[in-house]
Amino acid sequence: MLAATLTFWALLFLWFSEPISIQDLSTSSKLKLIPISAAIGGFCFSLTLIYQNVIIRKWGKWKLSNELIFLAIGLGLSFICLYLIYIITLRLGDKTYNPFQYFYQVFLPVHIMVLPAIIVGRFSLYHFFVKKFETEDFESILKIKGQGKSDFISLLEKDLLYLKSSDNYVEVTFLENGNPSTHVLRTKLSVVEKNIPKLIRTHRSYIINPRHFRRFKMTKTGIWAIMSNGKQVPVSKSFKSQAMKLLTSTTN
Repeated sequence: MLAATLTFWALLFLWFSEPISIQDLSTSSKLKLIPISAAIGGFCFSLTLIYQNVIIRKWGKWKLSNELIFLAIGLGLSFICLYLIYIITLRLGDKTYNPFQYFYQVFLPVHIMVLPAIIVGRFSLYHFFVKKFETEDFESILKIKGQGKSDFISLLEKDLLYLKSSDNYVEVTFLENGNPSTHVLRTKLSVVEKNIPKLIRTHRSYIINPRHFRRFKMTKTGIWAIMSNGKQVPVSKSFKSQAMKLLTSTTN
């Protein structure tokens, strides 16, 4: 909706300022450009929402760098599609701008003009939709891969409890119908940790899902992280400081 509105506004700007030679076109021809370009612009930014959805589901947050990439992708797709519409629809012959001329004399001025609307629109979208999505208990799917093509397990993030390393294998413990279950993969714990940064390392042999962390337990033999299923996961001295800091912040 935002993309279509911005594109429509941009086309009105083109109509009245005529930075391109459209004065010879009939009113009906000009009117065809507005809905077509609005639809194309909206479609381009709709495609970019795929990127936004993937990032939020994978990382659980939306950063400024993600927003800049989002806008770059959306504007890039819009430029390509709108330029094609321009050369195919208008057919200005010798008066046709090349891509560089079109960018500097048409596309750039128009989008500088609508930049405040883009910023306000995306800011509103973030606070009313993205921010809400970040804090919701959404059911993102985790895929933990082993070394073989068929060596993997897919499960909901909320069902993953912890992972334990054993030589060249990793034992995945998760909830299945409310009960703990395990699945063994041929991989390294460090690989899983890198691929799923949400998980927290507590020990050289353990990484846990902070969603199931409940509290710390201090004993004579060491520190333990108590999970939602009652499992006591060891917390080693090497990872104590970082683990306690991260796990404490997730429960506040």
